[in-house]
Amino acid sequence: MSSRFEIIPFHDHQILTLCEQDSTIVVMKPIVEAMGLNWRRQHTRITEHPVISKGITFTGIPSAGGAQEMLCLTLEHFHGWLLTLDTRYIKDPVQRALIEVYQSQAFRTIYEHYHGPMYSGRSQVEGGSQLAAPRIRAMREFDRAMIALAKAELPAQQRIYYARMQELAPGLGHALEPIEAYAPRHALDAEVERFWSIVLPALDSGALYNWHRKHDRGKLALHWEDVETHCKSAGFHTNIYGEPFLAALGRYPLPRFDQKTTVNCRDKIFRHCWVFSLIPEAGQALE
Repeated sequence: MSSRFEIIPFHDHQILTLCEQDSTIVVMKPIVEAMGLNWRRQHTRITEHPVISKGITFTGIPSAGGAQEMLCLTLEHFHGWLLTLDTRYIKDPVQRALIEVYQSQAFRTIYEHYHGPMYSGRSQVEGGSQLAAPRIRAMREFDRAMIALAKAELPAQQRIYYARMQELAPGLGHALEPIEAYAPRHALDAEVERFWSIVLPALDSGALYNWHRKHDRGKLALHWEDVETHCKSAGFHTNIYGEPFLAALGRYPLPRFDQKTTVNCRDKIFRHCWVFSLIPEAGQALE
């Protein structure tokens, strides 16, 4: 199949895609910006994700100033990226609804543009296209298992999701890598150690501030932007907003990560903060 760009209408938006060698590729930056998300942050999340990054490809997009190289994802990995967006943290209800429309409809819209309707149930189809719906269901289930494995904290949970991927992979033509490639549970633990080696001295020196009103009772609230700025100035460039880092942060014993939320701070100003506990849980042993 020859390469060609296709602009696919999607509600009031347009999705720029490329069909190349029987593979559908989605140009990411226009979609990210159309959803009201920060491209630089999403670029980092995509390139650092252990699974989604495997679907990255680059292609030149024609523009007035010449071809511009743009990051793209295969259709399957694009769908996986959509499912990593947690709309619970989107305050704007219009933006939240828009992202959920993309999550629920974009994959099907793109697929049907190139391959025709996806049928299920008792619908009648012609020729070999009747195989499309079962394959798409399998692809979606494979993506869900892959994403769930990447988020799972317990090894037993990881093995369950990986076993399901093993069952689905042959029918999809996928060659699986070892489970460690999909569940790098401890890959960022060393980075968390380094993170605290930067942040805790900054708290002692006053370079960072504990905004929690219960600071004298073992609570710690760190303003996201202040932490990011200080860490970058100290040469720490790991993406601290990504789910893999937050999961690793949650495994650290003390300070113990509680939640990310909006905090009514000590100066009565509301800030987006990470909240930690400096007091060990009952029965928690300290070294």
